[in-house]
Amino acid sequence: GILGGTGSSKSSLVNLISRLYDVSEGRVLVGGKDVRSYDLDTLRNEVSVVLQNNVLFSGTIYENLRWGDEHATDEECRHACELACADEFIERFPDGYNTYIEQGGTNVSGGQKQRLCIARALLKKPKILILDDSTSAVDTATDAKIRRAFLTEIPNTTKLIIAQRIGSVMEADQIIVMDGGKIVGNASCCAGRAPEAAAGKVLGQVVRRVDDQEVCKGARQVRRDLKRVAADGAAAHGVERHVLRHAQAAREILRRVLR
Repeated sequence: GILGGTGSSKSSLVNLISRLYDVSEGRVLVGGKDVRSYDLDTLRNEVSVVLQNNVLFSGTIYENLRWGDEHATDEECRHACELACADEFIERFPDGYNTYIEQGGTNVSGGQKQRLCIARALLKKPKILILDDSTSAVDTATDAKIRRAFLTEIPNTTKLIIAQRIGSVMEADQIIVMDGGKIVGNASCCAGRAPEAAAGKVLGQVVRRVDDQEVCKGARQVRRDLKRVAADGAAAHGVERHVLRHAQAAREILRRVLR
């Protein structure tokens, strides 16, 4: 999971994986190999990217989905939509999956468009799935359902989730926070460790890097996000206390990480 404010280089980081540009120093490894050693077409065929404002084309829902896999069966298309929670609204359309989508998806909402784009990416059966703030227009309950489906249905796919909401990355194996093109906080969620503890560690790392003497209201937003995913209220309250101990930086957390 990758958190950070606008302009913190979150997208730039993940774009190195599919080699939209190459590193100037160091290296990026995929499967233990430098990405520059892969055939470019082979590498990109194994990566699916869903952007915040992905494009839908004029045609039926089935036709849009098959841009991910032109040979996908109707059943495979429907299953991908179930994982992306798109089936919930598609089945309410009179023509279902044969509903015609206008150019650019102008006749569906932002959240519906994002879920269709996620389903299209899943049909590609990628080894690496990158979600670049691609659930920003869906409500938190639907966001959580999508993440649970990913966890159970595609456990062997590497998932990189860029998000503005801390709740969107709570189940990630690792959470990092970026600012100014650098990683300013990171924590792993290993076996036996609650994700709330990892989030608390990340927040602690971030606040220690910030110099702002004003007490802020950001801790309340942290608690609201965590309570949606915390196993119990005590866990969320523990993270809130952790942030409040560094109250002088809470406003900066809200500005940089949670907006």
